[in-house]
Amino acid sequence: MGKKIIKLNERQLNKIVKRVLNESYIGIIKSGDDICEIICKRKLAQYGSTGNVVKMIQHLLDANGFNTDYEGGGMKSGCSKEYPVCDGLFKRHTRDAVKEFQRRYKLTVDGIVGYNTWKAMCDNLEFTLSLPKEDFCEECQCNQQKGGTGRERDIPVTKDPIDGDVIDRVDCKKLKACLRKFINSRKRSTRPDIEGYLECIGDLLEEVSPVKDVPNPKQGCEGCPPYVNEMPGMRWDGKPREKRSKFIQDCMDRGCTKRAV
Repeated sequence: MGKKIIKLNERQLNKIVKRVLNESYIGIIKSGDDICEIICKRKLAQYGSTGNVVKMIQHLLDANGFNTDYEGGGMKSGCSKEYPVCDGLFKRHTRDAVKEFQRRYKLTVDGIVGYNTWKAMCDNLEFTLSLPKEDFCEECQCNQQKGGTGRERDIPVTKDPIDGDVIDRVDCKKLKACLRKFINSRKRSTRPDIEGYLECIGDLLEEVSPVKDVPNPKQGCEGCPPYVNEMPGMRWDGKPREKRSKFIQDCMDRGCTKRAV
């Protein structure tokens, strides 16, 4: 009987890539993408990005006085008035405008528009008739399939067993070894062995699985209430508030108690 191939979702694979490359590669904005790609899939508008989202960024930066010598990076006269006029090519001057914005609002100055920079733009910039705030700061339905495009995929909200620090516990050299062995073969005739790669990653995750370290949450729950109401002034089982709070928190940490809704 063969080994079970571990199934990794996109978010988990991104975590592994970040560990291997020491950078966050989530995918960059391209022509045809919309703002929801940044919000829901954590795509990045960065050097090399193209399209309507880049035009919006260039327009807002130019209209708000960032890198105005180069039309906010849009490189076209009128970019500050009508966002479709901007060129939509994320190059050096667009990156400079983004960095200028990030410095002013004390963000990481990397010239990349990810979720944090997008949020800061929504919170701090003045919007225009050409680009109303609701068009740039739209509320995306991230857990629903977007009709017709297929770009918005269901994002699980439950905690995943290999989330948290598990990937970080894996030796980065071992992750790279899996990559070299099954994906980055120097033999051009050899196709990437995706199943072998996932099996290799699965073996590494089993080595550091927190299940071996953490007690079974179903054990040791005797006496813990399944739910707790945190209304002020309440006492439970005759315990003083300080001891009760510590007891309840311990029960919650072990998965025995949840807060009442």
